[in-house]
Amino acid sequence: MEHRLSQRIRLTHSARITSSSGRTGVAQLQELSASGARLRTLLRLPDLAFVRVEFKLRRGSQETMHTVDAVVVRRVSGGIAIEWSEFLPAAVQELLHMPRDQSPPPARRREEHSIVHRSPPICTKRMHQRRTH
Repeated sequence: MEHRLSQRIRLTHSARITSSSGRTGVAQLQELSASGARLRTLLRLPDLAFVRVEFKLRRGSQETMHTVDAVVVRRVSGGIAIEWSEFLPAAVQELLHMPRDQSPPPARRREEHSIVHRSPPICTKRMHQRRTH
């Protein structure tokens, strides 16, 4: 039997995950509670990995980026389950109380599960000069 400290809600909300080792991936928040969340992602992370979850919240016409620290507690079908580093972070509280029709649209299906790696820019000044002359 599962014992929960808070109620879990289902939603679809785009997010980005960054692990403490620097691996970054696109995710979708699918279930959310005051103590944690379930995210759909292809990013493979071990249990107990520290992660940072970033997501946008919209109030009227203004969008703001929020960051919440968490720990991977287990791998689940299609993603991971995380526990927030602090109980009910302010950004999570705001997301829990946000009307569902104001959630940013989910990422396009093709991009939804792709793993993103940060790499240095390829184009240098010299390469750019060759193309323009």
